[in-house]
Amino acid sequence: MLVNSSITRGCGKRKEGGLYACVGGGSGSMPLEAFIIDPVVPWTNGPFQGGIVSYQPATGAWDLILWVGAEYYPYVPDFIEEGRVHGFSKRIPTNLENLNLLSAEESRIVLVHPRAGYDHRHHTKHHDTSHWASVLPRILRPDASASGECNHPIESDHQTTNCTFSLWDLAGHPKATTNRHRVTLREPLDENEPIIFAGIETPSVTYEVANMMEGFSPYDTGKEIGWYPAIFCVLPLTHFEFVTADESAIPAEVAGKLGDNITRTFTTPT
Repeated sequence: MLVNSSITRGCGKRKEGGLYACVGGGSGSMPLEAFIIDPVVPWTNGPFQGGIVSYQPATGAWDLILWVGAEYYPYVPDFIEEGRVHGFSKRIPTNLENLNLLSAEESRIVLVHPRAGYDHRHHTKHHDTSHWASVLPRILRPDASASGECNHPIESDHQTTNCTFSLWDLAGHPKATTNRHRVTLREPLDENEPIIFAGIETPSVTYEVANMMEGFSPYDTGKEIGWYPAIFCVLPLTHFEFVTADESAIPAEVAGKLGDNITRTFTTPT
């Protein structure tokens, strides 16, 4: 399924002559949450532009590593929820080195965000939100002694690595508001379980999360949050799209760089 070119994404509209690595929208056999990396994997090689094609000895495949900028997507969930609704689309250089080595059957898109990791120890809150279908992410909230659908245990001293899914809760704190990420708190839906929800509005999508309880958020400490870059999601690379106003043929120099990937590269209008 091709990605929507007409919408305005967090990073703006698609550009004429741009080549995009894509993960098509639509329902699949696995929920999007299954592709979240939990806990995150710290990225220590610094910020980068355009993308990196990297060989993975463990799988024998080449992966495409992409940086998601906080200037466009202040928080990880902003990017994930845009992709959930509109499909994932990231521009890459047409002259990206080793572009022809990516494989439709094996290659993945590895996503890095400068605010994927932070030094305040927190996990998703221990309550059941299953009867509030709109709340994201779509996971089973853990009980007091287990990690639910998180991939690591919650220790009693709360000094374990953060649960990646706690980034959704963190994004719903009023102090998380920016000009590209607006938070509006909602009244509790049940007086017996006074969970406060937050509606989040971004340039491309709106979504709802469970707000962190008072005193549990890094914003409540009065200290700067120690953000650090990390890998937060790994998705299957389904296809490429080349944006052209008249849907003409892909230029020969671009086709040459794509190699065999030309067979899964589609032209789309602006």
